[in-house]
Amino acid sequence: MNTFIHIFRRFVCQCLLGILLTFSFFPRVFSQGEETFTLLFTHDLHSHYVPFQVEKVDSGEETEGGYARLFTLISKEKGKNPSSNLLVDGGDFSIGTIYHTLFRTQAMGFRLLGAMGYDAVTLGNHEFDFTGDGLCDYLQAARNSGEPLPALTISNIDSVGNDPAAVRVRTCLHDFGASEYLLFERNGLKIGVFGLMGIHAAGTAPASGVVFTDPVKAARRMVAQLRTKDSVDLVICLSHTGTGYKQGDDWLAGKVPGIDVIVSGHTHTVMNQPMREGNTWIVSCGKYGSYLGSLSLKRDLDSAPWDIQDYKLIPVSASVPEDSLLAARIQQYKLEIEENYLSGMGLCMDQTLAYSAFRFDPLSDVEKNHADNTLGNLITDAFRYAVRKAEGDRYIPVDLAVVPMGTLRASLPEGDITVYDVFQTLSLGVGPDGSAGYPLVTAWITGKELRNLAEVDASLATSLTDAQLFFSGLRFSWNASRIPFNRVMDLYTETPGGEWVAVEEKKLYRVVCSYYSAQMLSYIGDNTMGLLSILPKNQDGTPVEDYRKNVIYKGNGTGELKEWQALAEYLSSFPVVEGKPQIPARYQEVEYRKQSLPLKNPLYWFSGLRGWALGILGVGFLLICALFLFLRRKICPFRKDLN
Repeated sequence: MNTFIHIFRRFVCQCLLGILLTFSFFPRVFSQGEETFTLLFTHDLHSHYVPFQVEKVDSGEETEGGYARLFTLISKEKGKNPSSNLLVDGGDFSIGTIYHTLFRTQAMGFRLLGAMGYDAVTLGNHEFDFTGDGLCDYLQAARNSGEPLPALTISNIDSVGNDPAAVRVRTCLHDFGASEYLLFERNGLKIGVFGLMGIHAAGTAPASGVVFTDPVKAARRMVAQLRTKDSVDLVICLSHTGTGYKQGDDWLAGKVPGIDVIVSGHTHTVMNQPMREGNTWIVSCGKYGSYLGSLSLKRDLDSAPWDIQDYKLIPVSASVPEDSLLAARIQQYKLEIEENYLSGMGLCMDQTLAYSAFRFDPLSDVEKNHADNTLGNLITDAFRYAVRKAEGDRYIPVDLAVVPMGTLRASLPEGDITVYDVFQTLSLGVGPDGSAGYPLVTAWITGKELRNLAEVDASLATSLTDAQLFFSGLRFSWNASRIPFNRVMDLYTETPGGEWVAVEEKKLYRVVCSYYSAQMLSYIGDNTMGLLSILPKNQDGTPVEDYRKNVIYKGNGTGELKEWQALAEYLSSFPVVEGKPQIPARYQEVEYRKQSLPLKNPLYWFSGLRGWALGILGVGFLLICALFLFLRRKICPFRKDLN
């Protein structure tokens, strides 16, 4: 009997052990036959490593974001499902605050993403702001750190061509270990991730040094690879494409079946609910780390499409405690910037440059309102002031300064305005000297081309917010009812004596703008079929061939005059009140440097039209006459029969 009991016990134990081993090899069978997975995501962080101020309608000024808070939330969310999650970023983790002055030397962003446990990231257009060479320096610095780093994926960089800049970028991406796609295994699930640069984003990265291939073809190739060859359970696309326009991520999803989730970066969209196109879920969580996105998916083992179990955008608010170690690390980077970058200018990051007794419009409001704006007026006035100061006795009067909406990255706060705030407002780009920030450049254009520049604002800004322009030294009005590219009516420039005079078509006018904006001037004609062509010139009327020769340098010869430095100098020049320069009250109200005149009188629709517009009207009139004669022939016999 004892022998029988002993054998029976061994049999039962072996059965139980076999059952446990079986389930340990097949963990996805648990949870009542469902597979589950959680995707944590961000995008468009733009070097916002520390909390920043925002204005809430119900509670006034608050702070959002900051990597130390974000890391606290990441750790908490990962802890809820530790064996079945992935943390990803959709690109543009760089460029946007003064911290990115460490881009080439410290690769601060990539190293901090690694410290927070990111699994995979892709590149955005702003990772190329320091040119392809700058990106290579960045990746090399990240590798040299020896710290844990996220895996990097980008699938639509052209792999052919012998252009030296493109070859170097491809080589450094290969050396870093970047790949077209990545494979992960989580709790028995096989997950494929690939990165993509969208058409619009690629077009705004002229300094990349590479060619980006068709994202649709690249995505189809990745889906075929992951589905057929790698047999993955889940396909995730980190797409720096965005939504809200013709070739956005919803368009991509419709063109490329087989993607389960698209993390949609570039357009800074806040999706409180996911977008669905076919069986593809599209998610987006805004900008600057204001939210941590969390998407929990589930599906039955026998069904193909994934469904949503839970979706939330978790606010990175002031109530979230900071991770102390990460906060201390960011503080060390701050000290390094002050010592190696700002000290030579006699500045520190938190230094107050001016005080504003009033509030400037948030950038989101500026984008929505096509009109004169106090922030734009302040910035362009600063450009003219700083050039006059830099050139001193060599100064040639600047007829107008211009800044496009697309290069403004933040508004200015009410109260103390610091060096950090000013840099953030005009933080984009890099100059020919390789240092952070676009420098100011100068060129001359004719009065006719000056009208074309005003037409860019009058005709394009309503549909393309980045094309809205703000001016100093120029006044004009437009009528939106007129033919596109012929909407500007009155156009005046300001003389050195402060008088406003009508623009003369053949006269040359001196313009000041950023290095980037100057390069974009030649593209205006290309994108308007030559109707608004602008050819920047030197003072003698010869075309500008190399904008590096037209860069404005600081008066002491210490380097390029950056956009942000021009604004900083202008703010510091204001009269001191209670120990701080105070922004004049005139910047509290718009000055109608540009204004829309919704005139209903048809005479205003056709007055002052340019040659090609008159030609279009003439052709249109002839077509109407021909149609009238055709209808008259057809209708008149019918009328005769009725009689």
